[in-house]
Amino acid sequence: MSKTSNQNRGATGHRIDVESLAVLNRLGDIGIGGIEQRLQRLKQDANVTSEQVAHGYARPDLLDVTFENNERVGVKMKLPGAPFGFALVWFPMTSANNAARLMLQDVLNEGQTPSHKMARSAITELGGMVAAGFVDAWADTFEQEIDLGAPTPVQATEQALVGNVLEEGEDLGLYVSSAVRLPSYDISLNVLLFPRNAVLLQILDRIDVQRVRR
Repeated sequence: MSKTSNQNRGATGHRIDVESLAVLNRLGDIGIGGIEQRLQRLKQDANVTSEQVAHGYARPDLLDVTFENNERVGVKMKLPGAPFGFALVWFPMTSANNAARLMLQDVLNEGQTPSHKMARSAITELGGMVAAGFVDAWADTFEQEIDLGAPTPVQATEQALVGNVLEEGEDLGLYVSSAVRLPSYDISLNVLLFPRNAVLLQILDRIDVQRVRR
């Protein structure tokens, strides 16, 4: 069998060795560990369970095949330095409500409903924490600082959110995705990292596989 998977050839002509695909999934797992570590600083019982780790190539003309048409709430964050690109964190609508309650439970009176502005701010803060935890875990693995911009609140369908990211910059499409759940708070969320294609491929070429497998 060829060492290169045609299925993982992007529109830009980049190719990924089959051996690298397992590394991408492992990076998704590593990111989940970072999410849990970050959230447990907020709540000790904020245990995180992995629901799915995936990778792929998002093509603008095939977003309806790869991503759902359901509305999501979350954040978009720019990576101003290597590996560049963007991070997306989104919550299903019910989980977004639960996420807001988690973040505001210490400031609201019992039975009090937060304003839309308060809820959106709380979801943005939590989404930023999730993305930071995911990226920090990668940074620790690579022993290299990864900068992350401020979270920008977003609300749209999955297809529209990903499409917006692809329009933001060139050489984007490859992604690593982790779907996780916080059982104690009935919150599900997805975090997707869209590094610049060429940079991600350079990382995969140079990465110490044994370091990632630990």
